[in-house]
Amino acid sequence: MASLFNASKLVLRLRPGRLVRYFEDNLNEFWYQYISHFLFCLFVFALISWFQSWKFTKGNFFSLKRMLLLFSIVMVIIIISSKLHVTYFQLPRKFILFGYIARYGLSTALILLIHRILILVDESKAKQDQIHQLQIEKVEAQHKQLKNQINPHFFFNTLNSLSALVKQDADKATDYISYLSKVFRQSLSNQPDLVTLKSEIEFIDYYIKLQKLRFGDAFKVDMKLSLGKYEKLVLSMGLQTLVENALKHNTLSKQSPLLIKIYTEDDYIWVTNNFQPKKQVPGGENFGLSSLQKRSKWLQKKDIIIKKTETSFSVGLPLT
Repeated sequence: MASLFNASKLVLRLRPGRLVRYFEDNLNEFWYQYISHFLFCLFVFALISWFQSWKFTKGNFFSLKRMLLLFSIVMVIIIISSKLHVTYFQLPRKFILFGYIARYGLSTALILLIHRILILVDESKAKQDQIHQLQIEKVEAQHKQLKNQINPHFFFNTLNSLSALVKQDADKATDYISYLSKVFRQSLSNQPDLVTLKSEIEFIDYYIKLQKLRFGDAFKVDMKLSLGKYEKLVLSMGLQTLVENALKHNTLSKQSPLLIKIYTEDDYIWVTNNFQPKKQVPGGENFGLSSLQKRSKWLQKKDIIIKKTETSFSVGLPLT
């Protein structure tokens, strides 16, 4: 910018017969303006960068407080530089001051613009990195969810339940296999990140029926949903994650069944269960909730809501 502003001065004066005279009369003044302007631009850029890294000042970079401070510093530099210029080269002060205000003011504005562009480039890169990280976490979550479904422990429990049903009730065993196949089909299919609540309810219904056949009266679910919310979007397989977490972290028996309520309220769908935690907490605690939180923030610009009391645990998923 120093070259841009001061080179124009040369161009305007480079007329036939005046080149030699210009260099003889104004060379020192030219270099003074060029070097001082160059140092000014470096200083302002460093100052703006320092403002950006201010840890003790919160808020936006272009806040009024910072802009006023920058304007004050620039004006002090302009006054001092113009005064030195006038004193050393014996020139009219008003004319020199006006030139400094124009050149230094415009330079400061251009530096602010360049710095803002650099910030936007960095933010764009950070956003791309965040998208990439979210995609990785999504794949990891899906992989973990798949492993939870097909790990040996799951198969052992499933086959045990199926074996008992085959001996006791062939019709129930058939239903069990049907529900299990639908759960696997949905888990393995390429689902979008957001699905309609209607679609999600259809899937969770199969999962709940499967668990009811497995646990019997020890597992109870009550659904109260508003039909007007069915076309709203919710995180894919979010309800299944919450029901699965409730089963994973709580004890259940016929005497003390696990009671799960699924209901809509405002623009959230809630999954609430009575709180009766296991003595030994399973590994990977809170992984499902943290994954849902990150997905919700990115895809719906909203947080999931978690409420915990001595007797209940509730999680609300946004509906958009």
